[in-house]
Amino acid sequence: LELFGSLERENDLIDLIVEQKNAAVIHGISSDAKKVTLFNCYSWVSYNFCAPFLLTNYNCQFAVIGKYLISLKDLVFNKIQILSPQLSKWLHPGAIENVIHFKNENKIKKITYSVNTKNDTNLKFETVLAGGYKLTILGGSNINSTDDLLSVNLEQQTYFEIEFINNKTDLFTLYNKAQLFAQFISLATLSPIIFSRILFFDVDDFQSIENGEKYINSVELFRIERNEDFSRLIKRHDLLFDFSRIQNIFKDVIHEWFDKDKVIAPIRKHLIDSISSKSYFSSLDFLIVIQALEGFHRRFVNKSRMDLSERIEQLIDMNIEIDIISNCKINLIDVVNSRHYYSHFFPKEANVLPLDGRPLYILTKKLRVLLICCTLQIVGFDNETINDIIKSSNNIIVSNINE
Repeated sequence: LELFGSLERENDLIDLIVEQKNAAVIHGISSDAKKVTLFNCYSWVSYNFCAPFLLTNYNCQFAVIGKYLISLKDLVFNKIQILSPQLSKWLHPGAIENVIHFKNENKIKKITYSVNTKNDTNLKFETVLAGGYKLTILGGSNINSTDDLLSVNLEQQTYFEIEFINNKTDLFTLYNKAQLFAQFISLATLSPIIFSRILFFDVDDFQSIENGEKYINSVELFRIERNEDFSRLIKRHDLLFDFSRIQNIFKDVIHEWFDKDKVIAPIRKHLIDSISSKSYFSSLDFLIVIQALEGFHRRFVNKSRMDLSERIEQLIDMNIEIDIISNCKINLIDVVNSRHYYSHFFPKEANVLPLDGRPLYILTKKLRVLLICCTLQIVGFDNETINDIIKSSNNIIVSNINE
């Protein structure tokens, strides 16, 4: 937000120049007549001595387009809708169909495209989660054309919605629920999830149409994400598994994922961090994975005090029926020595040699696959299913882990 002048009173302008002042909330109207709320704004001032006014700039952490809010905790929303390109790869939207009509065996007569508009056709999955939240996955489409129809653009995408069916709740509660589901898709695709659009809905904020139907107005959220990864857009063969592979157990799995939100939160966060695309590898990548494995064992397997090597060995035994784990041969001595060196800064000794460089990278790849298997287990995947999933995946994270 750039202003001619300032939101401050005239007698506060000197203070504004000398000391940066922040604004918790700013309300305004955009050039297309939409209500705008800016949150967590910080300002800086520039002064042109040839002009009688200041220039004030505000950067904000969150921008809400379409509604005035007093606080991010205002209980005004019923539903959040998220568009994500990775979700469309994980579950095809199926909203646009094409048919090739042949004049004869060798000549195409025409190609027709049709768009599904019925909700029952576009609905992919629906379930009610604990706490009164409904998760819905749908397919949708966009049709854009020039006035003369010389150019027509058809697009389709899969999106998901989370609705609080009991009452209204705040923006952050719905957003956190959406983030939790996105993290499951991140595990399924082995890729950090990008939100390309975030919309909120208030059932009481609507426009009436002539036939009596109600059109609920959408409210869009823009936010600053410090660590979003746009460097690698996945392809379908990059997935760990897609919806069709787990369709029969997906309902049970996603309920477990949400029900165990708090108990696996730090482990889940480490797993997501470990699969982020990076231009380099460091010892921190190793530490993220080994700390998550140690925490997983301590929380879900054995809370007693024991050596790190025993914990990792027991996790390996739990997953020994999975081919990639039984074949990758994780060296427990290397795990312990490297963990102690990089985490506790133990000095290098002749009989205690931590790995570094490529050997440490390969060890990290093996341990990361073990962490993926453990995470899948805790939310309801059996070893046979995990084994089939990993064997069928071409993702570089779970293939060629010895290279």
